[in-house]
Amino acid sequence: MIGRIVTSIIEKSQRETLAYKNLQYLKYRIGKLGNIHNHVGVRRRLDQALASLGEGPRNIQFGAGSGYLNEAAETTIEGYVDTDIFGSLPVDVTKKLPLDDNAVDTVFSSHLIEHLHQIEIDVFISESARVLRPGGRMVTATPSYEKVANLVYGTNGPRRDALYEIHGRAMFDRNPTPARTLICLGHINYGHKFLLDFETYTDPCLTQGFARVEHVEQVDIEDPGLKRFFAEKEAHYWLETEIWIATK
Repeated sequence: MIGRIVTSIIEKSQRETLAYKNLQYLKYRIGKLGNIHNHVGVRRRLDQALASLGEGPRNIQFGAGSGYLNEAAETTIEGYVDTDIFGSLPVDVTKKLPLDDNAVDTVFSSHLIEHLHQIEIDVFISESARVLRPGGRMVTATPSYEKVANLVYGTNGPRRDALYEIHGRAMFDRNPTPARTLICLGHINYGHKFLLDFETYTDPCLTQGFARVEHVEQVDIEDPGLKRFFAEKEAHYWLETEIWIATK
């Protein structure tokens, strides 16, 4: 009940203000408090869930969504253990991950990393490197500042108009412009805190234990679970999103 009230206030508040940011934080804290019972024994349950994957690769998704407090709907990926900070297997990726060293083969997240502050991104990348086995991969799908900037300042009118339409509500009926779109994606709306480009993602990866980082296309994905996940995404997802893979 309290969460719904806070959400309603957030939607009507001035998004450029400190009050808006504080309300978002309050909503986040309410969500974590309401899900505190699922944190009990989560490390043991994560180990059990990974073991249930059998003899194949042990893969985990962070930020899978929960549908709780107007958050993203829950998604499941074949061959993956799906976790979310508000989910039944809650994991806070800004803290030490509740997993042993060298425990998993793939760490995957979609539209998660941009919701972290820069110092939290460093923690997430470092912890991902720790829990991955040698040769393991961190697969990150995220809105790319470079991709969006190239689109809004580029010459592809239909694709730019499609992007403007997606974010029209966030502009509160103002005329869409490149700057308004970038600012909405960068921090004012959606709870985003630090939008990355490939170079800014690569830098901490190479200093936190990864051997190489690649920018790949959807067609390059061979993992059957991720292939199906990406195939189900609508066209607007790809207006903004890039896929980056860091290999340990």
